[in-house]
Amino acid sequence: MDSVAGRIFSVCIFTVAFVGLYYFFFHDTLSAAVTPPQPVTVVDAFKDIDNSHTATGMVIVPSECFEIKLRTEESGSGLILLIIDSWQAPYRTCEKIPVTRKFSATVFAPQTVQFEVHMDGERLPTTIIRN
Repeated sequence: MDSVAGRIFSVCIFTVAFVGLYYFFFHDTLSAAVTPPQPVTVVDAFKDIDNSHTATGMVIVPSECFEIKLRTEESGSGLILLIIDSWQAPYRTCEKIPVTRKFSATVFAPQTVQFEVHMDGERLPTTIIRN
């Protein structure tokens, strides 16, 4: 009877240790998986003279070590994708304190064009303010 109780106790200790180590090593991955995407507000400054839109906004990155690159893509039917790729600078060490990064792009399209923001392959909730 004592050996059965000892085995159960050992399994319990092993399970607690395993869960603790898993949480310790993969906490950032678990947090990222359940963190909802941050909404983005894009200000669209339209110039009637040349049908240009200057779309500006900000996105949140995990730390000040992260940089962003913006590109635009016409998706058809009056939709412009603002595609943001982010990466961590390999030569820097930073605390994991979220910071904002500004972006701006000028595109030529009719006044009725719509914008969507995608960051690292994920569509972000976007609010457009027309100026």
